[in-house]
Amino acid sequence: MLTLNSHVFQAEEVFVSEIDGELVMMSTENGAYYNLDPIGTDVWNRIAEPTEVEGLCRALSAEYDADPDIIRRDVLALLDRMAEKGLIGVRPQDVSSAQPA
Repeated sequence: MLTLNSHVFQAEEVFVSEIDGELVMMSTENGAYYNLDPIGTDVWNRIAEPTEVEGLCRALSAEYDADPDIIRRDVLALLDRMAEKGLIGVRPQDVSSAQPA
């Protein structure tokens, strides 16, 4: 399950092309095409490396001077949809920073 503590990253099985500030993506797993608006494109570019969702939301909130709660809600919804389509990978938390039980 995707949470604010999850780390997300671009899936390797996706071809991406930018057209007029929007990304057009094709999943090699299912052959489907997807597109992202400019803000979705910004999210995609920020997850080129594994990125904690909470940190991503903070950065976007500062960048767009937007309400952090709205950013969290919208980013989690976008990332959930992208994960369902196999466009991103999700790790529950960064194992290198996990605390021992």
